Amino acid sequence: MPLFELALALRTPVYELLENMSWAEYNLWMDFFNQRPIGWREDDRTFKQLRAAGVKANAESLFTSLAIMKQHDQAREKTNVPSNGSFMHMMMMSAKGGQKLDILEKL
Repeated sequence: MPLFELALALRTPVYELLENMSWAEYNLWMDFFNQRPIGWREDDRTFKQLRAAGVKANAESLFTSLAIMKQHDQAREKTNVPSNGSFMHMMMMSAKGGQKLDILEKL
């Protein structure tokens, strides 16, 4: 994803990103958007409307963003790593020293 797309998604001017964002944070944002593509919520909403209208196709065959998300979720299930926002992740992060588990934050 180009820098301008990131700035648009974050609603931040490009010059502010260049001045304030570290390379490490930029890479984390790129990883995030590779796992959750921009526009996936709109695609999901549209799919639900199509489904209600009687379309029988699955979401992944109609929307690339939803296919990417499903692939990422399946890969995560194979590694048995708790997802961000899950109860287990919350408990691990709130445990003593949990904030040092930055590998979970990068997933």
